[in-house]
Parts: sequence; structure tokens; C-alpha cells
Amino acid sequence: MSLIQSLCLLLACAHLLGRLAERAGQPELLGHMVAGIVLGPALLNWVQASTGLNALADFAVLFVVVTAGLEMRLRTVTDVFKGRGLFALLPGFLFPAALGLILARYFDYSYVGSLVVALCVSVTALPVALRILSSFGLLATRLAQVTIAGALLADVVVLLALGVLSPSAHAGTQSLLMLLSLSALKLLALLVAVALGALLCKRIYRRHAWRKQQLAAAQLSFALLLILALAAASELLGFHFAIGAFLGALIVSEYHSDTADPHPLRTQVEGMSTHVFAPLFLASQGTHFTADPFTHPGFIVSLVLVAIGSKLVGGYWSARLAGLPRNEAQGVAIVMNARGVMEMVVATIAYRASLVDANLFSTLLLIGVITTVCTPILLKRWQKHANAITAASTPLDL
Repeated sequence: MSLIQSLCLLLACAHLLGRLAERAGQPELLGHMVAGIVLGPALLNWVQASTGLNALADFAVLFVVVTAGLEMRLRTVTDVFKGRGLFALLPGFLFPAALGLILARYFDYSYVGSLVVALCVSVTALPVALRILSSFGLLATRLAQVTIAGALLADVVVLLALGVLSPSAHAGTQSLLMLLSLSALKLLALLVAVALGALLCKRIYRRHAWRKQQLAAAQLSFALLLILALAAASELLGFHFAIGAFLGALIVSEYHSDTADPHPLRTQVEGMSTHVFAPLFLASQGTHFTADPFTHPGFIVSLVLVAIGSKLVGGYWSARLAGLPRNEAQGVAIVMNARGVMEMVVATIAYRASLVDANLFSTLLLIGVITTVCTPILLKRWQKHANAITAASTPLDL
């Protein structure tokens, strides 16, 4: 089957099963993933992973991370790391990561594979969390503020940690320290490039702010070039391009000159990401899925329980440290369980870098789907039994 035929079949099946999943009260991503599993070698074997399909999946990753970055602001990200905000939010990230690492080592996975498991368990998909909060009418609450800050922290730290882990994962013990030091220097160089990009972005937007008729086109072109330049710089330094693209999108969102309206790039990217690239990415990952993990049900069941339980405990702890009452802290803990497409992006980057094998990759995909499916179910039960949720609240001092 040609690439175009595979693309058409994957997208058609992904949208069909995505609609069926929504009608059944489940997230669309469940249907998108199942489409790839059904069409791939696991069942019908009509679509196989190929170089062309993998290249399109890379474009899909680019669109997904850029969409996530454009929904945030760089200043919001840096503010998360200031004062007691970082201390309050750390348990929501560190507790799941620690338990995931311990569990993977208990089942005799390598240190590198165990670290990837820890990163996948600790991540929270900000785009998915935002959609869930919006659908439940919770975006204006303190609950949403803490959840978004926690998701920001998790996503940024996980992507940066994966970037440092990838080039140093296959080193011997003698050269590991040297490679880690080199990775740290490369990370510093990437952050310098990001800072220069931020200064350039601010200067360009201020200079062209008065040219209203050409503003949208100029912003669109410049933003896209800046994001691609930082993605390319990230690759040249040995990191995955998604890291540079994500940071570039944060810069563009922060220095968008017309803050009353969304950035024109966000309008373009969101539509393509939602309707084309995100379904394509999830379906293409489904073609890599194998049934081999089901021969080790003990690890799958244990990882599901650890993934859900650790986020519930860590998220609740973070929310309480941030000053939320118990009822709202429970809501934060539930929403932070939504790993969704970001967890699958992390797993895909690790799989492409040969940090995990096909079996562990399939297991991580399964965990991402299960935890995301569970999130709205748990949140409905929480909201049903909640006494009251304030529609709008004063900002927390994070």
C-alpha cells in the first residue's frame, strides 16, 4: 500500500473511531489509537510502519508540541519555578516519577528503560487537561490554575530530561559522566539560543506592531521560522527537535504583540493539529503496537495502578501545599492523570532513540490511553459529589 493510500485509510479510520469513542463518552484519542492498532500488523496488517509514515509522524509531533507551547506563555512557565511555587508543585511530578522508576527496576527493566517509564508516568498533557477543564466549566477556578501550573512543570522538565537522557543513554560507565557534562553544556547552549530568540522576537514584534495590515502575515512567517530554527538548533545540539520547537512556541506566545487575540500561528496550527496531525500521530503509533506486552500482565496492571495512584497522591499533595482545600485538591489530582498525547510523544521519542524496545513502547502507549480514559470518568464522579466549586477565584501566589 502506498504512502498516500495508507495516510487516507489511517485518517478516515481514526476520525470514524474517534467519533464513536466520543459517542461512547470516551476521549477521541482512544479511537485514534485503536484505528492504528486495527489497521496495523497487530490485527488486519493493512498499514505497516514505513519511512514515509514515520516522517509524517515527525511532522505530527511538531504540530502537537507547537500547539501545546502556543497555549502557554513563557512567563507563566518561568513563574512556576519561582518562590514556593516550585516546592508546592514538585510532589505532583517527583512522586509518580520515583514510583515509576522503582516499579520498572523491580520488573528488571534497564536503568534507561526505567527512566523513560518514570518520565512517561510523571507527565501531564496540558492540552488534554485544558480541554477537560473547559468541558467541565472549571477553567476560571483555582483548581485549574494549580493544575495548569503542575502540567507546565511536568511537561517542561520531562522534555528537557529526555533531551539530556537521549545522547547519554548508550554510553559506557566510564564515559557516562563526561557525556552527561557534555549534555549539560549543550542544554545550556540551547537555552542561550532560546534567550536570543526571545530577544529577537520581542524586537521584531515591537518594530512591526504599527503595521496593522501586514501584522498577521509577518507574525505568522516570523513565528514559524523562529520555531523551526530552534527545532533545528535543538537537533544540531543532539536533542530531539520537539524540545526546541516547544520552547520556540513558548517564546512566540509570550511576545505576541496583540494579546487580545490568539496568535495567528495558533489559529493555523490548532486546526491542522486537531483534525489532521494529532489523529495521524496517534494512529501511526498504533501501527507499532504489538500484543507481546499482554504476556506480562503483572507489569501492565502494576504500572496502571502506580500511574493512576501516584498522580492522585502527588497531585493532591501539590494542591494542598499550594493552599487548596481538600475537595479542590482532589479535582487537581484527577485532572493531572491525563497524560494523553504528550505521554505518547515522550514514548515515541524514546522509542526512536532506541531507549526502549517495542514491547515497552506498546505498554507505555497503553498506559497513556488508559489513564486519559479514566480521567473524565473520575472527574465526573468527583464533580457529582462535590459540594460547590467556585466559578471564579482569586489567583494563587504560586
